[in-house]
Amino acid sequence: MKVTAQVNQVSPIEFSQSSLRLLIGFLEDEPVNHAFFDELALHPSSQIRAEVAGKLNLSAATFERLSVDPSIEVVKTISTNSTAWEVLPAEVFKTMIRRDVSVALEMLAWSLGEMRPDLREVVLAEILKYDDPAILDAVQNEK
Repeated sequence: MKVTAQVNQVSPIEFSQSSLRLLIGFLEDEPVNHAFFDELALHPSSQIRAEVAGKLNLSAATFERLSVDPSIEVVKTISTNSTAWEVLPAEVFKTMIRRDVSVALEMLAWSLGEMRPDLREVVLAEILKYDDPAILDAVQNEK
């Protein structure tokens, strides 16, 4: 995927991967940039997709696509995205948590109290299926 910028339709420059990651971070997370972020969610670089996964202004389809991304880093980022908590069904989060214990730990590192109550209940029930001591300790600290 080629991402470029130009001024007055002349002198285009192509962004390197590191520059593109910085650009994503600097761009305002506003609805006006929604389509740009959605397009970048298709980027072949998992690092770029992980940057995008932290954005709040994505389409529901993009949130869902990123929730099953091949990169666990992307999935962990989506699992802590407050807009994803609002737009994705609880079943999607169950699938993410079942995929890897690191997703459960990432979610517990964030405030689950900010989740809508029905989602929080489902997430905690799914997380408690792990018998990992780190999970159990984190759940105790959450309560």
